[in-house]
Amino acid sequence: MKDFKLNSDRFIFFDGAMGTQLQLEVQENILPEQVNLRYPEVLEKIHRKYIDAGVDVLTTNTFGANEFKLDKVGLTPEEVIESGVRCAKNAAGDKRVALDVGPLGKMFVPMGDMTFDAAYKAFARQMKAGEKAGCHMIIIETMSDLYEMKCAVLAAKENTSLPIICTMTFEESGKTFTGTDPESMVAVLEGLGVDAIGVNCSVGPDKLIHIVEKILKVSSIPVIVQPNAGIPVFKDEKTTYDITKDQFADAMAKMADMGVAILGGCCGTTPDYISTMIKKLEGHRLKKPSPKELTVACSSRRCAYYGKGIIGISENMIPHGNEKITNILKSGSYRKLASVARELKNRGADILNVSAGLDGIDEKSAIVESIDSIQRTVDIPLQIETKDPKVLEGALRAYNGKAVINSVDGTEKSMKEVFPIM
Repeated sequence: MKDFKLNSDRFIFFDGAMGTQLQLEVQENILPEQVNLRYPEVLEKIHRKYIDAGVDVLTTNTFGANEFKLDKVGLTPEEVIESGVRCAKNAAGDKRVALDVGPLGKMFVPMGDMTFDAAYKAFARQMKAGEKAGCHMIIIETMSDLYEMKCAVLAAKENTSLPIICTMTFEESGKTFTGTDPESMVAVLEGLGVDAIGVNCSVGPDKLIHIVEKILKVSSIPVIVQPNAGIPVFKDEKTTYDITKDQFADAMAKMADMGVAILGGCCGTTPDYISTMIKKLEGHRLKKPSPKELTVACSSRRCAYYGKGIIGISENMIPHGNEKITNILKSGSYRKLASVARELKNRGADILNVSAGLDGIDEKSAIVESIDSIQRTVDIPLQIETKDPKVLEGALRAYNGKAVINSVDGTEKSMKEVFPIM
């Protein structure tokens, strides 16, 4: 496929579920990723069915190919990913292959014990292995934690040169399991420079339409949708799904007409579902995304849009001239800082300014600890104040959102230091 682009003039079609197909083909009780090495011929057979269905992109069977899962069966991400990419490329012909990266299966602190740095290293192994094996792009999917998604994106961007597609999974409430709304997802991931964004898994396409509407309203980049075939139903000792291939195709066509550019399937979908969808979209015209020109700051759960009313930025947590905040920072009592943040939010603040530039303390460590403590309990966006680019980089890396940058002057030196970090 020559001159393939995610931001194309036509619809791009991804494949459907892999796990559903593997359950039909492999009776042995093993991890899906072990199939790459034990039964590569089965994997290639499934990939070829999706090629025959008409897809443009095959997704590798590497959803859980991370060190935490594979260590338990004596395998490495590198060998599983190399085999998975090879199987997909053998079937793909002139089509494209996307490295599939799913969640690590561990909760991030404070809900679990997974640290950002440990997760980053694990994701980086996967990304490097995928590019080395020859995949054409990376799809990071089925994420419910925006912070884990951010971690994976950084690992992909800083260790490969591949295009990045991101999809999160939303509940019927319109938010992810950890509370992220569609608008915050778009603000953060567009800010990180990914190439396409959207939703996968979750529920059937009919129940995703209200979420997709919100994504399309604020996204300036192509939107991807890969829903389940409805809700799983266990009947006659078999698991089936409650949406037929025709119902699936009808709902996907509706979302394509709304502006979705990249379409595929997740749990329960088959080559027949994808083929029916592709045929349904014959004659439909793509609506290319347009720049939204939105200025936005956000946490992982709430956005503040500039130009849509008054935004109140509280600077009551700046330590200079504030004995209470100074004492908190010097004593390292960051939970008290979170209490101050909650109080300021309750008093009407839309954004909180965070600063830790005091003599006698490590500014980078203090601002990272401050951000970590505040974002655990307060859902409004933060504004980061520092003149040190290294401190700023550490703060932005730690923040689960898209922050406002404060105290950066307009000199050429400052802009050269700060803009690459942003």
